[in-house]
Amino acid sequence: MNIEGYREGDTIAGEATPPGRGGISVIRLSGEKTHDIVSRLIEQDIPKAGEFKVGYFHHHGRPTEIIDQVIISCYKAPYSYTGEDVIELSLHGNPVLVSAMLAELYSAGARASQPGEFTFRAFINGRIDLTQAEAVSELITSTSIESADFAFQRLIGSIKDNADIISNQILKLLSVYEIELDFVEEDVSVASKEENKFAIEDILIGFNGLLTGYKQSHSMQSGVQVALVGHPNVGKSSLFNRLINQQKAITHHQPGTTRDALDSAFMINGIEFTLYDTAGIRESGEEVENVGVERALKISARCELIIEVSSVDIGSEYRYIGKSEQKVIKVINKIDFANDYNLGGKLGVSAQDGTGMGALCDAMYKFAIGSEAVSRKTVSNERQYHLMKKAQQFATNAKECIDNDSPQEIVAEELRATLSCVDEMTGKGRLDTILENIFSKFCIGK
Repeated sequence: MNIEGYREGDTIAGEATPPGRGGISVIRLSGEKTHDIVSRLIEQDIPKAGEFKVGYFHHHGRPTEIIDQVIISCYKAPYSYTGEDVIELSLHGNPVLVSAMLAELYSAGARASQPGEFTFRAFINGRIDLTQAEAVSELITSTSIESADFAFQRLIGSIKDNADIISNQILKLLSVYEIELDFVEEDVSVASKEENKFAIEDILIGFNGLLTGYKQSHSMQSGVQVALVGHPNVGKSSLFNRLINQQKAITHHQPGTTRDALDSAFMINGIEFTLYDTAGIRESGEEVENVGVERALKISARCELIIEVSSVDIGSEYRYIGKSEQKVIKVINKIDFANDYNLGGKLGVSAQDGTGMGALCDAMYKFAIGSEAVSRKTVSNERQYHLMKKAQQFATNAKECIDNDSPQEIVAEELRATLSCVDEMTGKGRLDTILENIFSKFCIGK
């Protein structure tokens, strides 16, 4: 969304349902001229807020030329999704009708909504904070009932409420130091050192609550990217097919069959994993295969989880050397060829008959959820996580300053930085570039 293009007085219109043919489509309008614009195109009186009415939508200025029969639903400011006057028009689900009606609404004075603009207006008008706005997008894109539940809890304020508590705690402690700084010559003391230590420790407990369970929350919402890596002919493609439960990758005894990377998504206990079958890693004289190897390394570098595959019938093993934050699960494939094979602590599997696949899926799931407790009140994305980690560090610095009897100005500065991070997460400290990045990912009618 282009934040600079937002104008408070505009009345906007957009399709709130996915494009295409279906039983119903919904057009949403929001803004101070909503009732006036719709009344020009509907021959019936506009219903009162909270009510609905069946009417006929006609061409602008040509009331005898009907486009479609619609159901009109009205919401009065400030008790609407956007906090403004809102009308929703339900019509038959035909893109031709939607396009015709939107054209008439634009002709009557509305303008086309930008992606995410309805939710942006809800944020600007104080109906939701930034964490709730992000939860709207997360709820729409959820891939399982579990991730939808996590997103819904954030939508109704699980993060917002905790962040508000922490923000108030920081403000209260900061005010103590600001007062003492204002009256430094009078040697005024509002609170003792021990009271300030208890206060900052409560703030740190709050941050810990927001951060605990982030890994699981992030995995629930965004899924986990997994790369199968190893030498040629160790059975990566067969393992790929077994995990996704379909014959998508070509398998052959000839080494180097996989030249390009295939990907497919599948679920384990409500978490989506995107699995990549990559080319076997080896030095080759073939240019095409070398391109496949290079692509395999690039894909592996961006995945969070690596499944390093070797097999009982291939003497050498490929050892993946990646980034420190990546997790590697070491797997020995084709154990159906040699049941007494020394696994050396690795997972033994057979892509052919399914042996060990349950243990492999368990290991992948445990990586996704981590060892932290399940929490619906944890931050959910990298933006929120990094801001709360920064805030936690600033608060820790403030605690150390209090412990070391550092000057009050230094403690106050650390507390201001802490508060700034919390405000940036919730959107109180508005930064247009951040808002633009968040809301541009929404669909048109949301």
